[in-house]
Amino acid sequence: MPTTSVACPFRNRNTARAPHNGFTLIEILVAITILGILAAIVIPSYSNYVLRGHLVNATNGLSSAAAQMEQFFQDYRSYAQVGASPNPPCLTAAMVGDFQIVCLAAPSASAYLITATGQAGTVSSGFVYTLDNFGNQTSVAGPTWNGFACPASWILKPQTC
Repeated sequence: MPTTSVACPFRNRNTARAPHNGFTLIEILVAITILGILAAIVIPSYSNYVLRGHLVNATNGLSSAAAQMEQFFQDYRSYAQVGASPNPPCLTAAMVGDFQIVCLAAPSASAYLITATGQAGTVSSGFVYTLDNFGNQTSVAGPTWNGFACPASWILKPQTC
């Protein structure tokens, strides 16, 4: 009886394999893991970058208000209202970005204190900056930066005083 050989597909190394279509589960999980690590690094950095951009509004607004108060002093020789002079400029609240710039108390003849307060519901919520007639700067960070205070400088980025 003649023997016929039957080709075994498992032993024949010359047969072509089907082309590889798609990704394996491991490849997908590695890609997702890499994206997660990148997002964990990038998102907080971007959030701080955006917040630092908003904080400049407070310092610029305070500097502008201080210049207006100095001009008022040059015109009337007092920071306070004298006789028929108009109200000092810082008594009128002004919005600069997310910050309200105003004197919380009426200025005296020789002193003023201007405050920039971040408005609730904004990126700058909880940040408070002050500037007086001597150029002394103070600030309190908002909840984003754990509320720490700097008694002798303005907070412009996450740091300790």
